[in-house]
Amino acid sequence: MGSFSEITFADYPVFSNKNWYYPEIVNSLFLPDDFISEKRKYSTRNRLVWGDAYENKKGTFEFKGYRQTVKVCKDRLEIFGASSKKAKKDFQQGKKISRQEGFYNFSLSSITYDQYFAEIKSIIDSKEITYDQLNENFRESLTSGELGIYGFSLDSHLHSILSVLSDNDFVEYDLTDVIDGGWVDENQAKT
Repeated sequence: MGSFSEITFADYPVFSNKNWYYPEIVNSLFLPDDFISEKRKYSTRNRLVWGDAYENKKGTFEFKGYRQTVKVCKDRLEIFGASSKKAKKDFQQGKKISRQEGFYNFSLSSITYDQYFAEIKSIIDSKEITYDQLNENFRESLTSGELGIYGFSLDSHLHSILSVLSDNDFVEYDLTDVIDGGWVDENQAKT
């Protein structure tokens, strides 16, 4: 069956990964000191990820993962060269790549970066999740495609998501299940 990890931006889950995690995201957003291990109530598990599975479950679990503010994560990305200007440029390149690959069943040509930016903000604010990967329209493709477009660079993708959030919101990478399931060594995850 396996275990999953996911990163949440202001409690909105993206980048779900079965039996592993994305080290490149960890290396871009977090430092080893951002790793936490703390007891939490089962009822605090993210409903967008778990549905109502833990709603009435009593007791606690040991959360293992990274936690940091949006501002700090965004500042770290910018140290590596990410910026709004670069994201706009990369978005245009992503549109070109996705068109060449025939990835979508609709045209991205008329969609601007500002429209993309407004759309991901709306999706996060409304907590809209879609797991169908039909790519029939722009909004559905974003909700099922980790809030990005095919061909978009990871640093610009992350910067765009962080830019629609408040500086005081939290970014959390939940590695609890992949560590407890034996897929990832906790010491490896911390470094």
